[in-house]
Amino acid sequence: MDNLKRIAYNLNVEPLLVALNERPELWKQNTVRQTFEGTAHHDTETIFARGPSEFTVEEYMGNVDAYDYEATHIFSGTLLPLMGIVLTKLKCKQLGYILIVNLKAGGYIDAHIDEGAYAEHYERYHLVLSSEEGNLFTCGDDSVHMKAGELWWFNHREKHAVINNSGKDRVHIIFDVVRNREDSNEL
Repeated sequence: MDNLKRIAYNLNVEPLLVALNERPELWKQNTVRQTFEGTAHHDTETIFARGPSEFTVEEYMGNVDAYDYEATHIFSGTLLPLMGIVLTKLKCKQLGYILIVNLKAGGYIDAHIDEGAYAEHYERYHLVLSSEEGNLFTCGDDSVHMKAGELWWFNHREKHAVINNSGKDRVHIIFDVVRNREDSNEL
């Protein structure tokens, strides 16, 4: 597979799932990702842990800077230790956005390509918190069911789409990094 690569598995995601279940109101706090005109993400809910300084198209797609949001602090005891393990493994030298995304049971994400200066600057990863059989992530000619506790890189500059043909919501952390290539192996 050229467009999808599993980087790690058996990561302990359970503490973060428990914490998310204790704060269901956070899924409704910021709906811009699933409600803007032409969105591919209409069947999702998103908790932004890191993101742009403001939610304009220019800022979201064009600025490579990212800022911590309230959710980073709310989940500091569960999200930060988990991300610390992952970012160390990836030899991260710059961290972009961190989104916790729920794809509703029976939902889908339309085929799209991530564009703009932000997408060109960062690599994109998925850390799977929950996912049942019937979830299919397609990128280019590659398709995979990503399982809970797995970390995946994918080519977000290639056309990608997701379908959740299961009876349960699928929850992923989607995050972006610039890796220190001098200190790490290619994926």
